Amino acid sequence: MSHRLLLVEDEPGLRRTLGDRLRKEGYRVEAVADATAARHSVQQQQHDLIILDVMLPDLSGFEFCAELRSVGIDWPVLMLTALHQVDQRIDGFESGADDYLNKPFDMRELLVRIRALLRRTGRRTLLTVGCAEVDLAGTQVHREGEPVQLSARLFELLAYMIEHGGQTVTREQLLADVWNHRGVASTRTVDVHIGQLRRIVEHDPSQPKTLVTVHGLGYRLDVQSTFTTGHS
Repeated sequence: MSHRLLLVEDEPGLRRTLGDRLRKEGYRVEAVADATAARHSVQQQQHDLIILDVMLPDLSGFEFCAELRSVGIDWPVLMLTALHQVDQRIDGFESGADDYLNKPFDMRELLVRIRALLRRTGRRTLLTVGCAEVDLAGTQVHREGEPVQLSARLFELLAYMIEHGGQTVTREQLLADVWNHRGVASTRTVDVHIGQLRRIVEHDPSQPKTLVTVHGLGYRLDVQSTFTTGHS
C-alpha cells in the first residue's frame, strides 16, 4: 500500500499544488485547512506522515503537534513555515516535530525530506484492534500475546478495514478492492471472512463491538478500538 499523508495548510493555492504533486508521486493525500479538520482526520484515519503548516487560523502548528504527542501519536511531522528565526525552529522541534522546512521551498527538497522521514520511521507500527495486536509491516497478528496465523486474503482484508477505519465499506467495495472482482468470490465470501476476523479481534464474536455490521450497507471497523501503540 502507498503511504498516506495528511497535509495541513491553510493557503488554498499551496494546499492544492502540494496535494496534486504528492498524489502524482504516488502518495495518498488528505489535505485540510486547519487544526480542527486535521484533528478530525487523525481520529478517523491512520497516517504515515503529517505535513503541518505552522501558521494555522485556529491553532498554531506548534500547539497542534504538541497535542498529538501528548496523546501518544508518534507519526512523523514535517513542519512548513515562513518563520525563519532559529528560536521558532527550536519551538517546532520542542513541540515534537521531526523536521522543518522554510517557505518558500523547492518541491524536490520537500520530496526528499518526506522520503527520508518515511525511511527513518519505517519500523514496525503496532496497532491494537479490539483484543488483537496487528503489525502491518511485519504481517503479524497476536491475540492475548499468542500469534495468530491468517491467510494472505484474511490479512489483506484486515489491513483494508484498518486503512478505512471508521468508514462503512460495502461488500461490493471489498470484493473490488480485496478480491479484485474475482469471479469465484461472492458477497457470502465476504461475510465468511468477516466472521473469521471477528473471532480474532472480538472478545465476543456474537456481539461485535469492533468490527460491526452496518445493516443494509456493509461493515465498519470501530476507530475507537484502533490506535497506534508504538514502534519496536
